[in-house]
Amino acid sequence: IRDARFVTNPGCYASAFVLLVRPLVDEGLLSGDAALSIHGLSGYSGGGKLLIERWGSSDNGRIALPFEAPYALDRIHKHVPEMQRYANLAHPPQFVPAVGPFKCGMRVEIPIHSSLLHNSSAPDARESEPKEATGEAVWKVLADRYRDEPFIEVEPYLGFEPVDDFALDPTSLNDTNRMQL
Repeated sequence: IRDARFVTNPGCYASAFVLLVRPLVDEGLLSGDAALSIHGLSGYSGGGKLLIERWGSSDNGRIALPFEAPYALDRIHKHVPEMQRYANLAHPPQFVPAVGPFKCGMRVEIPIHSSLLHNSSAPDARESEPKEATGEAVWKVLADRYRDEPFIEVEPYLGFEPVDDFALDPTSLNDTNRMQL
């Protein structure tokens, strides 16, 4: 890096999106021409100087809001081209970014309707049958892809068990290099 002429840093929303979607496209569970949407919630520091000024001040009451607020809906978010390119998608995802009443942290949600998933044409190396397009198959693709990654943790597959509300805290990994999928 020290000797590089250019150094880039991937967008935070884009990193989460690509880490979740690209393995599914690569494994054939999700078509590269699928119409996807993404909801991203971040702390106000992620929006730069203007958002920090708007949300960081106790004078305007935003920091006391008990809910998130969508932003940048009037334009194509700067990370959408990055999401499309590196997730290997034919079309840009529909992106609804939101800011929450906290300084730092992030949660990204990508709802994928079951009709968009299909059986993989590439069989798993350990199986003679193609992978079945189920929630568990999606989890397995992600778990296999990131098994040896020190900073990416794929949460256990729970099937239809309810998700612990506290597990969805967008600030839980602040001050770490970690990401939970």
